[in-house]
Amino acid sequence: MHTLVDVHELSPEEQELLRAAAANQGALEVAVRADTRGLAVCAGKKKFYDPTNREMAQRYISLVSRLKELQLLRAATARNSYELTNFGWQLTRKLGR
Repeated sequence: MHTLVDVHELSPEEQELLRAAAANQGALEVAVRADTRGLAVCAGKKKFYDPTNREMAQRYISLVSRLKELQLLRAATARNSYELTNFGWQLTRKLGR
């Protein structure tokens, strides 16, 4: 059962993650990349980090967990990868671009 009824209940950052996942064929990854200097959420070429503020990357990583709790994302087969659920896809359509 989904606890979220309105897309506008999501924070702007959560909406941004969902849009990025949708633009990346529904996929997000929490990975270490040379340019992110540590763990960060990545959606294709889009990376959620600030080189001067590590807390930003941590914030987006925690939002991935929240989106999983809301059943908008689920773990994918690859390690540290996530994909939109059917409900997640439905909400991204309501978000627009």
